[in-house]
Amino acid sequence: MRLVNAQDLPLLCKWRNHEAIRPFMDDCRMVTPQVMTVWLNKQRASNTSLAYMCCKAEIAVGFTELKKIDWERRSCEGGIFLFGEKYFGSGLAYSIALCREIIMQRLGITMLISRIRKKNLRGINFCKKYGGKYQGEEKDFLIFVHDYAPRMEGLQRLAEKIERAAEFAHIFKT
Repeated sequence: MRLVNAQDLPLLCKWRNHEAIRPFMDDCRMVTPQVMTVWLNKQRASNTSLAYMCCKAEIAVGFTELKKIDWERRSCEGGIFLFGEKYFGSGLAYSIALCREIIMQRLGITMLISRIRKKNLRGINFCKKYGGKYQGEEKDFLIFVHDYAPRMEGLQRLAEKIERAAEFAHIFKT
């Protein structure tokens, strides 16, 4: 993973507008390159959000972010998407979740909140595997909270699935 930069915006705009991704975003409207530039500038100026490109062998394959970071509550919202069906079920989302968790640990964030569109069954299932507990609904979204202990248990299971259990144990001292 690496922080999003201006060179990523055309690709992010393309992904964000794709019919396989757009319906599951917080805001389902089409975006323009100008909108993406404004978004990136807000990202850079903020201390409450971090956006990352996710790469496999130097090729961008997805996106993840930590947003609405509440430093007092040590919480944030997070999301992940992969671009391309060939990556679904590959374990790549699990690797991204593990990398994102390392960042959260270094930032002292202990609570992760996921807002997932009700029709995003893949996202809902991933959230549950990752230790998310259903908290309720907000318009078209289901809200899941990942408290630290259950999230670590879920993440450990995900690390085992992608054969990274030893790395997980070393990083998180389990």
